[in-house]
Amino acid sequence: MDTKIKKIIAREGLVIIGFIVAMFILMFIFTINPRFLYGSGLPGVEYVIVLFGYPLYLIVRFIIWAIKTLKHKS
Repeated sequence: MDTKIKKIIAREGLVIIGFIVAMFILMFIFTINPRFLYGSGLPGVEYVIVLFGYPLYLIVRFIIWAIKTLKHKS
């Protein structure tokens, strides 16, 4: 694949990930569930790891690849 195309994919992917993270933060701030405040409805750590572990790993791998691609001179 051409270096220009890789840089475009890396740049746009980082922008999209930034928007998604911002949306999740805003969604969490504006939709605080009262049962979470009282401590009765928090899911276990195991569920969080199973549900978000692999997608989070893929996102981190993409971010590392994108940074390396954008730093590469050519």
